[in-house]
Amino acid sequence: MPVTTGSVASAEEIARLLPSTPVTTAPAGAVRASVLERQRFAVECFRRYGFEGVIQEDSGILFDVPPSQQDRFGEVNRLCLEEEAEEFGMELGVPSAETLRRHYRAYLYVRECMIAEGYPVDDPPSLEVFVESGGAAWHPYNAFMASGRAAELDRLEQTCPQDLFYLLDVLDFGP
Repeated sequence: MPVTTGSVASAEEIARLLPSTPVTTAPAGAVRASVLERQRFAVECFRRYGFEGVIQEDSGILFDVPPSQQDRFGEVNRLCLEEEAEEFGMELGVPSAETLRRHYRAYLYVRECMIAEGYPVDDPPSLEVFVESGGAAWHPYNAFMASGRAAELDRLEQTCPQDLFYLLDVLDFGP
């Protein structure tokens, strides 16, 4: 959803909403470690229900599920998502307005990191527009993905991560 004129966040709004954590690039390997922790949890959860999975570097978890087990795999996937949500404190379903406000602030942080690293970014919408859109109005990676620089995605992911679990864990959302 493109941002319409008049709905772009002002410099003052951005400055007010940026987390108080100084904008820096992610420490080497920190994002991958955060993702790997959740992947290991998922693999163990599926194993408890009888499905073996293998973590693939940078491409998720690979499961070899026979056609006769697809329905059961879907049930187990739902159960493991619920367990993961509880373990890592995430919401399932439509995010609440409060969660969307935290996501927006985290994405402002990512945007500032991207600017510092010389990556293209779009102006964010106002917080109100972002929340009303359910988070669909803007993502800091949008301009980068449209820039034709996809070959740099792995570096960007490690430098200015979009992984909300990692971001919400390390950012200071104090006053």
